[in-house]
Amino acid sequence: MATQRGQRHDPAQQTKDGERGERDEMRFIALVGLFVLAELGMISAAIVWLAVKAPLVALSCTVAAAGLSLLFFATIVLAIRPHDADADCWEALYQALIAWRQAAREQEDERGRLLSERGRGALQIALDCQPSCRLLQRTLERLRNVLLVRQAANEVSKFRSSWREEVAYTLGVLLSLNPFAVPSVAKAIWAQGLWQLWAMSVGIVTASVAWYGLNSAPSRALLYAVSSGMVGASFYNLRALAEHIAVDRDYSTRFWVDYLTRPLLGATLGAVVYAFAVGLVWALTLQGPVNLQTPEAMFALGFLSGYALRSALLWLNSIAKTVFRTETQRAERGEPPEGVP
Repeated sequence: MATQRGQRHDPAQQTKDGERGERDEMRFIALVGLFVLAELGMISAAIVWLAVKAPLVALSCTVAAAGLSLLFFATIVLAIRPHDADADCWEALYQALIAWRQAAREQEDERGRLLSERGRGALQIALDCQPSCRLLQRTLERLRNVLLVRQAANEVSKFRSSWREEVAYTLGVLLSLNPFAVPSVAKAIWAQGLWQLWAMSVGIVTASVAWYGLNSAPSRALLYAVSSGMVGASFYNLRALAEHIAVDRDYSTRFWVDYLTRPLLGATLGAVVYAFAVGLVWALTLQGPVNLQTPEAMFALGFLSGYALRSALLWLNSIAKTVFRTETQRAERGEPPEGVP
């Protein structure tokens, strides 16, 4: 204990932490600046595209806006996955929270005890991280004390103390944590929020350009499906962020890949859903399926596919398995081989 406290109050270590904190602040300010520039560049490119009749000027503005967006994307990738002691400690506490929450819901005593031990193992990793955030330090101190008290009680008693009491106390401590009190975790949350807002802006601007700048109903329907898929996926991410932070209180930075890629997958899935809808209508009616009312319907369908991304992917997966069934799968289902009447 003395050694850990000495390391926390080491002047050299405090100086390094201060310098690192200043660098993180500057990076976050740069991220916000890039977000503003990317937004302004995208809106300016849309206005020029609609107002100016010179294709070269509009194309130049679009390329500049795309360059700012790519730079913003690269900065987001670096900002939403922190790798300092505070973030590592937070992730270890997240694993402990999940294990203890499962243990609290477990009816079987032996399995509940095993889940409780899993939470203790994750807590040991958190204790080894030695975070600089005072909130995390106080939290680890309280959790360490309750574990030491339980261990001492087990040593002097013939019977092991109830693990449910330990789980109840530790859950109370962990559920009181606020991710915004941990600087690196808070910056990751804000970075993810900015990314979702940017993706929603891209979808809305793209739909606006399609509405005012395109006369072709098929092209407008395709852009509506793509843009609304991105908007729906981003809207879902913002709702999920709010729930994990304020309701479930189990926010984790390790899901940064899902938050980052969902808007892009939503846009792609919107195009796929558009292709399926067009092909299905064409196969059933043998006529052109896109008319003046189709773009609005495609916007709603694309939004739903982006919002319910996992369900839409499972639907596509079931279609793929049905279309590309192998002979082994047919045998497992008890179906005759292909070509046998």
